[in-house]
Amino acid sequence: MRLVAVIALCVVAACARTPDPASAPSATDAAANSLTRAALTMDQADIFPTDSSLKRAEDGVILDDGRVVVADQTHGLRVVNPDGSSAPYGNFAEAGYAHSAEAPAGPNGVAFTPDRAHILVADIYSGAIWRVAVADESAEKIYQHAYGVNSAIEDLTGAIWFTQSTENEPGPGSEARMFAAIDRAMKDGKLFRLVGDEATVMMDGLAFANGVAFDAERSRLYFAETMGDRLWAAGLEMDRPDVLRDLRVFSRVIAPDNVKIGRDGVVYLALPVLSELAAFNPETGDAETYFSAATTANKEIAAEWRRRVEKGEGAIDLFTPIVWGAMPGAITSVILTTEGDPAYLGNLGDALVRLRPAAE
Repeated sequence: MRLVAVIALCVVAACARTPDPASAPSATDAAANSLTRAALTMDQADIFPTDSSLKRAEDGVILDDGRVVVADQTHGLRVVNPDGSSAPYGNFAEAGYAHSAEAPAGPNGVAFTPDRAHILVADIYSGAIWRVAVADESAEKIYQHAYGVNSAIEDLTGAIWFTQSTENEPGPGSEARMFAAIDRAMKDGKLFRLVGDEATVMMDGLAFANGVAFDAERSRLYFAETMGDRLWAAGLEMDRPDVLRDLRVFSRVIAPDNVKIGRDGVVYLALPVLSELAAFNPETGDAETYFSAATTANKEIAAEWRRRVEKGEGAIDLFTPIVWGAMPGAITSVILTTEGDPAYLGNLGDALVRLRPAAE
């Protein structure tokens, strides 16, 4: 199934702080001619590195020297060199990071600050937000949330925006509680704005709030609502940075995950159930499939996933290795080059997917 068959290209305004699902647009088929290029497949990709040295490589960034820094459940972050060798990145253990069955950690969203001097890491199990200096790899926990934090980014004012997917308290039950919110929508997800030690709820009632990204050129914030099948957008203005303006549903799509802003403001969105990476025009909302590992099974699973979610039925049992096929794990994010082009796909497995785009 091509992504354009499930994405609505309309933009709908919404003003309420808490979204009303009934007011969101229905999914419609997009015209096939909105595609401008053939989607990449696993034939144009490699598993990288090949030694299975990563653990839960959900998201990451590329340093100026070409090395890749990715989320790693064992160490917090891990750096992968061009030759495929890797090592822990940052002094997380010294800063207090720990992962165990009794107190699981789950580094999830990974993002540069606007000046690229620091890397923010959000922990979906422990609720910590970490900041790591690129210059010396020093790590510090800058905030502890009551529940897991999915993703965190910094805007041009220095405020940090982060998402709470659900009310999963840190501790032995955190992971199970998180997956329960993917099984059935709980609508206890929230979007926060953090200034200093004060976190303000900017939007609540979200069905598993997920990836968040900031487009500095357009002063626009995007965030995904996985179990609501929605990618949201809102304007941020420097004179009132604590207000979401023109809050709207940017697009409807099945189970969106992490979102990233690429070259020219292109919005990249990972779609784990569809096993695809979508690319959106930031001005028109037009969408195309940048990468697809989808099979006939994905078509059937995606249709059943949507049916169950709409009916309030459990859906997590559909999320099996059949979904991600030849990939190391379910696609969760895209890792961009310093120029803002897709280079790797993050996922829940033990390696990245390295893309090999065809020559223009």
